[in-house]
Amino acid sequence: MEDVWALGHCDDSFGGSVLASKGTQWLWFHDRDEVLDYLLGDYAELLADTGELDEEQLDSARERFAGLIDDCASDDELVRELNELSIELRRIVWMGPLSSLATDYSDFALALRRYFWQQTGEDDDLEAIIPADRWAELVDVLDEFLIDGEY
Repeated sequence: MEDVWALGHCDDSFGGSVLASKGTQWLWFHDRDEVLDYLLGDYAELLADTGELDEEQLDSARERFAGLIDDCASDDELVRELNELSIELRRIVWMGPLSSLATDYSDFALALRRYFWQQTGEDDDLEAIIPADRWAELVDVLDEFLIDGEY
């Protein structure tokens, strides 16, 4: 499976919390630049719609997002800053390559891997990396993990 970039976000608005899927959306991109384009376009519009922003406020949000993209030293920092701006609307739970979901030691990636290994019944080492030939299986459990998990 190709090492694509993923962006996962959940609905944190009042109405979204009662949905079984938590309003989860996983999107796949060829590279980081496509993710950033999405954040400035469709994601900003989604937040504007959820937060009932007018066109001027949407333009202001896009400018703020663009500034953060330029100013943040890392993707983790960018995600934290974007989540601060969208409290009670949406929350980004993951932004990065699929390979990092399978190998990274961030809280989200570790929790996902623990869930994956428990679901497969191969729970000898719950923090073990997931080999590339099993990435498709990892992708298959993402939504279920977000519904069942703490994210």
